[in-house]
Amino acid sequence: MFAIIKTVILIKKHIIKNTLTLKKVLFIGLLSLIFNSNLHAQLAGPSSSWNTVIQSDVYGDAIYENDANKEDLFGNATNPVLQSAFNGNNIYFRVLLNGEADQLDKDFKFFIGIDADKDGDIDFFIHHKRKKDKSSNTDSKHELKFYPTGSDNQSKPSTTSWTNPYVRYRGNSDDVYFFETDTGSDLSSSGEDDHYYTFGFPLSELQEFINSDFPDFDETTSINLIAFSAEGGGSALNTVDRKDILGIDDTTIQSGNGYNSSYSWTSLFITNSFAGFSGNGDNTAPNLTQVTAITTPSNNTIPSYVFTPDEPETISTSKSQVSQLALLRQLEVIKQSHLILYQKVLIRVKPLQ
Repeated sequence: MFAIIKTVILIKKHIIKNTLTLKKVLFIGLLSLIFNSNLHAQLAGPSSSWNTVIQSDVYGDAIYENDANKEDLFGNATNPVLQSAFNGNNIYFRVLLNGEADQLDKDFKFFIGIDADKDGDIDFFIHHKRKKDKSSNTDSKHELKFYPTGSDNQSKPSTTSWTNPYVRYRGNSDDVYFFETDTGSDLSSSGEDDHYYTFGFPLSELQEFINSDFPDFDETTSINLIAFSAEGGGSALNTVDRKDILGIDDTTIQSGNGYNSSYSWTSLFITNSFAGFSGNGDNTAPNLTQVTAITTPSNNTIPSYVFTPDEPETISTSKSQVSQLALLRQLEVIKQSHLILYQKVLIRVKPLQ
């Protein structure tokens, strides 16, 4: 509006001074509107509060190049590494990097892998690239991509890959939202202030991309989720130059420049829906209170261990013959759970979705 007012004043001065014709006046006005409209709109930002998807990730575990720390993600008890928000139409994520992409001098490349049918392998990827040296959140060099999976089986970090054809939205598109936030503190002790990088998109765009394989996918669909950074060296997680998987110290599963082939994503999957991740569903493990403990040592082959949860739940065990566990409550424990191991029987307690 100010630009238009300024243009009108400028045109009036030129009319008085140069007695311009009406056609010239209109031409100047049109050029001004074109130039001043060169401000890219983007998708509106999140309107709801952030909710934790993955809480913690250590700093210093990115592998394998000497400068792998440039893609090192971080989270602690008060600063979650990955968060989400959903406003009913648009889904947003924000992830905590140990510094600013400009200062780290590498494009920040982040992937979210989705197991949409919960069969243990990744079905597609949501990818965010923050271009270094581009401070504007609407720069066309920033990208959001939806990737199909590669030819590997996608059940392990060592066999995870992405391929073409992908769908891409650039930073100057009105179909995406990008934002950078300086935390103002060196939370990770990396020597730089940590930065949150936020990206968002209409859920309908993702639904269109996966419609042929998952036509009924929506914000309530229960999925498995993993996330990692990956930059340089191709399109396979095991061989890229710089990478950091969220929720685990990568050095504990490292093998050479990649990952141990015996380690699977099932150890890291976070299970919920997009609505659930964003706080519109149950994303919190139940609290368990012990009622009756098992004595140690004990020769009882059918011990009874009783505890109570603070919310409804489902029950599963690693051995079907353990019928005495009807009183137990369990929690699906891949990141946010309680484990009970007695004579090699694993008890899992999972909140009802």
